[in-house]
Amino acid sequence: MAKVAGILGKKVGMTQLFDSKGEVRPATVLQAGPCVVTQHKTAIRDGYESAQIGLVEFVKEKKLTKPMRGHFAKATASSISSGSARAADLRAW
Repeated sequence: MAKVAGILGKKVGMTQLFDSKGEVRPATVLQAGPCVVTQHKTAIRDGYESAQIGLVEFVKEKKLTKPMRGHFAKATASSISSGSARAADLRAW
């Protein structure tokens, strides 16, 4: 499986930082992690290998759709069974 460099997170907002010269620089504030694996795909079953990861966001169960609840119930991570995750499918090229 190929290594994919990146970060999975949620944009919280914007702020400003001052550099050593005193000039203002814009900066994006991210909430990153915790991330969990929500699905494994194999070459035999799916035709390619990948891992689907999700950013854990705790939301009320009633705000999840039934298909999303079923998808998270299949995941091995118990921390997302009562929460939500935004999935990003990272395929090996």
